[in-house]
Amino acid sequence: MKILLIIHNCNSPYNIFPCGLAYLASVIRNEGHSCTIFDQATTHKTNDQLISHIQSEGDYDFIGMGFQAAYFHTAFEIAKAIKKVSEKTPLILGGSAPSASPEYFLRKFNADYVLTGESENSIVKFLDVIKQNAECKEVDGLFWKENIDIHSTQKGEPPKDLDAIPFPAWDLFDMKSYTFPRRLPGVGHIVMPIGMVTTRGCPYSCKFCFRLEKSFRKRSIESCIEEIKYLLKTYNINYIAFLDELFIFSKQRTLKFCESILNNDLSFNWSCTARFNIADREQLHMMKKAGCVVVSYGLESGDQKILDEMDKKITVEQILEISAITKEEGLLVSVPSMFGLPGEDAQSLQKTVDAVIEATSWHDKRTLRPMQPYPGSYYFDYCIKKGLLKNEDDFFSRFFSSEKWTVNLTDIPDSEFDHYIFEANKYLLKNYYDNLFKNDLKMFQKVYFSNNRNNFIPMR
Repeated sequence: MKILLIIHNCNSPYNIFPCGLAYLASVIRNEGHSCTIFDQATTHKTNDQLISHIQSEGDYDFIGMGFQAAYFHTAFEIAKAIKKVSEKTPLILGGSAPSASPEYFLRKFNADYVLTGESENSIVKFLDVIKQNAECKEVDGLFWKENIDIHSTQKGEPPKDLDAIPFPAWDLFDMKSYTFPRRLPGVGHIVMPIGMVTTRGCPYSCKFCFRLEKSFRKRSIESCIEEIKYLLKTYNINYIAFLDELFIFSKQRTLKFCESILNNDLSFNWSCTARFNIADREQLHMMKKAGCVVVSYGLESGDQKILDEMDKKITVEQILEISAITKEEGLLVSVPSMFGLPGEDAQSLQKTVDAVIEATSWHDKRTLRPMQPYPGSYYFDYCIKKGLLKNEDDFFSRFFSSEKWTVNLTDIPDSEFDHYIFEANKYLLKNYYDNLFKNDLKMFQKVYFSNNRNNFIPMR
């Protein structure tokens, strides 16, 4: 069968390698099917160019697209374009947004199928069923339309043995568009980065989050090292962003992973995700030794009552203690944070701003985003029960940017919400640029007033 997979435009100059779709492409190809990638993220090709591609290539048996809720409007326009030019070609949707509300997306996007959850197993079965003209009910986690009726099957189990999944189909992508040289925080030289995943899922249940799968699974360290070796050798990369929802989940595994990097003489820098209640000095020290430069912790809020409200299962004390240790070990700290949960007010916002400044290195532009009650999350259901939202369509009709609040759950009036978050972000940005100025000034002082030529640092 001939399959077209679409990567939507993310409107970003720095694109993160789409590991999930690359895994699916690899599985599809391994089953003997033809798979083509139409990548709007790196090429910024328009939907008109997508239409031209479909018309020129023709006879695709399926067109697939996965996306997150934040890219709803982008994906919606793509779906309209596809159906405009190729109405009879089945459109299959996947990813976290369609998985959270499959019936809604089937109707809204005029799609033919939604495959929910992690789909490496189910996509193989699905393609076999279609090829043999068998019944869709044999495929787990599938939603489909027959005339005006929607049918579905029970949710299947996600892949348990992650090592059994073939490596991503890197060769189907223009890898230079993802690994092109650039400067990244924490590294004093130009890097060629790539994204990689070593685990799937998350063992926690924060209320603001929609989890694609409830279970947490990990690849063997041996499999991870094999992939790292391949990436370093084949694509000449020297920086890996580990894109796991939670990279540091076990002290034993973290230490063993770092030891494996060192024992295999692998020279590269890397970044990862962690939690304040799991990281400690021993792990962070070993991570630094193994090449880690940036650790991203979900700080979310600097107010303990708000952390408890979202069921984050961390404390403000842990935030401040572990962030300080992380910086002492020579690692940069990144802290995604938000504002807009029930019970929040001006005081809790100030606590979050203060915590962000104290916890982080100033290497990136630290800003707060409003909490979005995305469909599938606890807070979406909360909004429905409180009468703040009617349904998914109500949410997406209001939502147009992750930087702008959609539903105000705080104690702050709607008319003042934007003012408060604007002032908070203005303060954070000023702090960033003040530190940037001081740092650049120090570098210029070294250049102009040091007699030691070894101190010379390229400024540009």
